[in-house]
Amino acid sequence: MDDRWSDAEVIILIYFISRGFTDLAVSHILHVRGYRRPLSAVWQMLQVILEQCPYLRTTTGRWDIDQVDWWIDSLSLEHEAVNWLISCTEIDAAIAEEVCET
Repeated sequence: MDDRWSDAEVIILIYFISRGFTDLAVSHILHVRGYRRPLSAVWQMLQVILEQCPYLRTTTGRWDIDQVDWWIDSLSLEHEAVNWLISCTEIDAAIAEEVCET
């Protein structure tokens, strides 16, 4: 099994986490979209990205959405592909809601 994350997975992770989705919800969203990343892997990758790119958060710990969007745009995928990845579907919203209720 290859443990390297694709840019698509990373984009989904950072975009949804920065918009308030929990790491558990993002793990489920990745699964629904065909990626197999357990909660522990999601949390671990998030920590790696934040260590490498601390500017994605402000000094108060809030996500800097402008920096997040710029960083996502700097990755290898075309704009249309990114837009497709970050679109919040009804299934994504239902996952987020279900996770919040548990």
